[in-house]
Amino acid sequence: METSRIKKILERNRKVLKRMFARKDKHEIEKERLLKVGFKFDYHTHFKDTKFGNYTYTFCFDYGYRAVKDGYGKRTDLKL
Repeated sequence: METSRIKKILERNRKVLKRMFARKDKHEIEKERLLKVGFKFDYHTHFKDTKFGNYTYTFCFDYGYRAVKDGYGKRTDLKL
């Protein structure tokens, strides 16, 4: 797959996550909702492990999420 196509997918994923962060119900979101708006779970930029709780967040640039239960993802903002 060419680089420009991957970059477009990553930018689209970031845009989707950004929109989801703006929602009032942003604490938990169904995986199907992300899929419905075109989010591609196979494309991300990096992972971040937490020091406490042994959680791993998957990021697309500065927005991320972690799986909480089957079919759900919990999103978090990367705080620097």
